[in-house]
Amino acid sequence: MYGICYNTPVRRTTFFLPDELERNLEEVARREGRPQAELVREALTAYLSTRTRPPPRSVGMASSTDRSVNSENVKDWLHGEWDEQPPSPGHSR
Repeated sequence: MYGICYNTPVRRTTFFLPDELERNLEEVARREGRPQAELVREALTAYLSTRTRPPPRSVGMASSTDRSVNSENVKDWLHGEWDEQPPSPGHSR
């Protein structure tokens, strides 16, 4: 991986960019002396952190170990759990 060490695993991804956006990315990377991939990760992280994910349509409780959750309080439980958990990979927030 070109001598770069990451704290979390990374995967190679291909993006198709309009010419102007690609030129801007190249220019900023050159000006700041940073890899384009680093700039893209930074921009995506900032963008995705502002997104909210929609609540699920249903909640499967069969595997829940929290026996205090029931049909009367599941919405409160879900709201607390959903707000506390970071989005999983592949889901926008």
